[in-house]
Amino acid sequence: MDTPRGDTDDPFDTGVDETTADESATGEDGSTTDDGPGVAALLILVGAGLFVFPEPVTSWVGATLVVVGALAWLTRFALG
Repeated sequence: MDTPRGDTDDPFDTGVDETTADESATGEDGSTTDDGPGVAALLILVGAGLFVFPEPVTSWVGATLVVVGALAWLTRFALG
C-alpha cells in the first residue's frame, strides 16, 4: 500500500522529503558543493578579531582574512 507523503497517521510526518547533508552536498561529479556560510563567516570574524588587536602584523593578517572571507562570500553568493 503506497500512501503519499503527508497522508499517514504519523504526527511527525511533515510531507517534506528529508535528505541528508551528504546527499545534498555532492554535485554530479561527486565534488562537495555546499560548505555553507561557515568558512567565509569564520574568516571574517577571525579577521575582524585580529584586526582590532593592537599589533601591526595581526592587523595586517586580520585585514587580509576579512578581504578573503568577503571575496569567498561574494563569490559563493554570485555563483549561487
